[in-house]
Amino acid sequence: MLGIKQKEILHLMSEGYELGLDISYRGGYWLQKGGLGRGGESKHDISSDVCWSLRRKDYISTKYRRFPTEAFQLTKLGKKALALAEVK
Repeated sequence: MLGIKQKEILHLMSEGYELGLDISYRGGYWLQKGGLGRGGESKHDISSDVCWSLRRKDYISTKYRRFPTEAFQLTKLGKKALALAEVK
């Protein structure tokens, strides 16, 4: 079962937002429309606990890691979980 914040992140990723992690000293997560560094709308109120939970459940995986950024993508399992959550 997905929590509200988990569902929101997966939904935004399915709608074209890319989830990123600043792997430099700041270490924060954010979502950006159209891909990281592309100038699209950004959302910075992303909880690291929620992202770690999504990673542990294998709902997201690393897409690429280039200093100072790690980007994530939805996995098949994440897409399935989101589809099931949206049906309810």
